[in-house]
Order: sequence, then C-alpha cells, then structure tokens
Amino acid sequence: MNERLKRLERQLERLVEDSLTRLLGADVSATAVAADLTRTMEDHLRLDELGNAFAPDCYAITLEAGRAERLLEQAPDITRDLAQGILTAARENGFLLDHEPTITLAGDPALRTQELQIVAWHSGKALESTQAMMRDEVSLEASIPPGAFLIIDGRRHIALEQAVLNIGRRSDNHLVIQDAHASRLHAQIRAREGRFVIFDLGSMSGTKVNGRPISQHILQPGDVVAIGAVRMVYGEDSGVSSDSTSTFVYPPDARPSRTRDSFEADESDEMFE
Repeated sequence: MNERLKRLERQLERLVEDSLTRLLGADVSATAVAADLTRTMEDHLRLDELGNAFAPDCYAITLEAGRAERLLEQAPDITRDLAQGILTAARENGFLLDHEPTITLAGDPALRTQELQIVAWHSGKALESTQAMMRDEVSLEASIPPGAFLIIDGRRHIALEQAVLNIGRRSDNHLVIQDAHASRLHAQIRAREGRFVIFDLGSMSGTKVNGRPISQHILQPGDVVAIGAVRMVYGEDSGVSSDSTSTFVYPPDARPSRTRDSFEADESDEMFE
C-alpha cells in the first residue's frame, strides 16, 4: 500500500475508534474496519480524463440487526459524523468526491454480533446495474422509485433503474443467483405506483423477506430478501446531503431461518407466465 493509503487508513482508524468502536465495544476492531473502508474506497476510485481520483460518495455499513438498531438509538448522528470524517480524510489525502458522502447504516439478522460489512459506490453511477430489459416487459408508464438499490451478500450493489427485475438461476435473468436452491426463474421485483414489489414466482424453495415466506411484498428500505443462501438488502438513496442522511434498520423481530432446504433446485421448473 502506498504512503497516501496508509495515511488514509490511519485517519479512518481514528474515526472508527471515536465512533463505532466507542459505541459497539472491543469486539469491533477499529483497525479491521479502517482497513475495509480504505480498501473499499481504493477499489472504487474513479479517474477522470485529467487523472484526478474521485472516491466513492455513497457507503452502506451493515451490522447485526440488533446492534444496528441500538447504535442508531444511542447515536442518531453517527451516520452524519462518519460521513464528515470520510469526507475530511478523502480530501486530505488528495481524493475528490462528486458530492458530500452519504452513509447508510443497515442491520442484517444473518450477520453475527462481531461481523460488519461495507460496500461503496458513486452516486449516479452504481457499481453494477441490471441488464437492459425488453421494452415489452412492462408499461413505460410504470413509476420507478428513485435511488432504489439492492446490496447482494454485503458485497455487490445493484441499482434498480428499470421497472422489472427477474431473479433466478437462469442466465438470461437480470439478476442471476448462483445457488442450488434458487429456481431458474425464482422471483421478480416490479415497480408499482412508485414502490417496488417483490413477487415469488412459484419457486420450489420460496422467497423470504425478513425471515418470513412471502408470495408478494412491498419493499421497504432495510428489508432483507433471502433466496436460498443469498441475501439481498433493499435500500433507497434519496440523494440528500450528509446532514440529513437517511438510515434504516430491519424490523427488530426479523429473524430469518439459518437452515437451508435439503433439496436441489429442480431443473424442470416452468417459467412463470
């Protein structure tokens, strides 16, 4: 790691010690979190035509659900403080940002107490976007919620920019799930009246939201969608500045099952009509 990144990591470590570690206790390592933040920022640097390095300005930090809820209760301004710290550290180390950073704090019931996951992306330019959909799949009048996204297994960011997103094992889905318990066409996320709704498409193993099986469900920021072992966090980025950063946690009683069904997905699944 070059000297600039080492300096950035030291600054972020102090930031984490002053915020997360102080509130969450010794089982959260400031050194490890700072290293993750630095690596995430470095991995998603964007260079312009003049060679200027732009750091990502959107970050999602995911904790075990109960801890996320307690953290927001104890320190309601923590996302603003973290965003300001990231902004200062990035600028002092020569990185530019398109906008002031925003932090989303989420809780995932599937994470263990000491686990913490971080993803980052550039506002207006998601790390990954869904494939272009066929125009005849949906009416052009469908209302798409602005700034909606999915975080897949705490690593991948998918912007929900189209009115229909097909999910499953089959390679022509917009979001391909590599899990034996996912059906070939397993679920669909569809825009309806300004909201996204997820539908289970008669899959063999089912679709769960916040640990409960669903046939359809209106998605709320912080919902955890489970298909087999794959977990997806639904969020919405309103594009507000860091002093009014929105935060979300999952419902405190959401406890998805940690067990997996014992069958392999049937290759003969019929496509949902």
